[in-house]
Amino acid sequence: MYKRATVTFLLFILITVVPAKSGEAIGRLVSLAPSLTEMVFELGAGESLVGVTDQCRYPPAALAIPKVGSYQTPNLETLLTMRPDMVLALQEHATIFYRFDELGIPYRVFDHRSLDGLLASLGSLGTLCGVPERAQEAQRMLADAFAPSSASADGPAMLFLIGRDYGQGGIANAYAVGTDGLYDRLIAAVGCRNAYTGGLPYPVLSGEGVAALEPDIIVEAIYAEMGTNEPPDSLRSDWNSLANLPAVRDGHIYYINADYVFVPGMRLVLLKQDLDAIVQAAAP
Repeated sequence: MYKRATVTFLLFILITVVPAKSGEAIGRLVSLAPSLTEMVFELGAGESLVGVTDQCRYPPAALAIPKVGSYQTPNLETLLTMRPDMVLALQEHATIFYRFDELGIPYRVFDHRSLDGLLASLGSLGTLCGVPERAQEAQRMLADAFAPSSASADGPAMLFLIGRDYGQGGIANAYAVGTDGLYDRLIAAVGCRNAYTGGLPYPVLSGEGVAALEPDIIVEAIYAEMGTNEPPDSLRSDWNSLANLPAVRDGHIYYINADYVFVPGMRLVLLKQDLDAIVQAAAP
């Protein structure tokens, strides 16, 4: 009886999900990722969002929008009650696309794993929301932030870590920014070389692996939801095990505690500013 009632409910909802006509701005959007939510607001179309995930917290206006569940596991029954004209999803949501197809939910897939993907997303969202000029402005702002510096080839070697085992009295399982097409481009934009020169997008390094890179600057992105509540002074003590590294010896270990580091969207402009300030402090 429950299954039958649920199916009836879903079918009732589905007949109200009518995609917008070709050429018209989409009226009711549901975003399944913080980066997509932030982009829609950046384009001045936040009023089109009728649903977002629990992790969509910026800008503050996003907090008042009904929630569809978590980024990893959105609730499809709740999503259907929002009667979306379009669901905005990332490649990372591929495991539920078949459910969207089964239920007739209109959706569009974006790729935020590279700068090119971010720029393409802004263009697509600009068309979707009927604000192409605003999208072009946002594209220019983001592209300018990522423009490579002419000094990067001879600049200091920066190791950018986005997580590791903390409080171990040493360095282990350090997730580094590699050749990912996004964060590595910010390293070049602030006039640095990536200390990691291999081909992996996010290599996992041991203490010995970090030592072999001999970074001049170490940047650690920390955020409570990404695994640490430890203050920077406590985290720095782990580096004493690598006291001969140039960055450790010269005191060039820096911490960025901000959620936007982990949201590949418009606020990466703020991360660029953070990295600029770090480079200035390390090599004025």
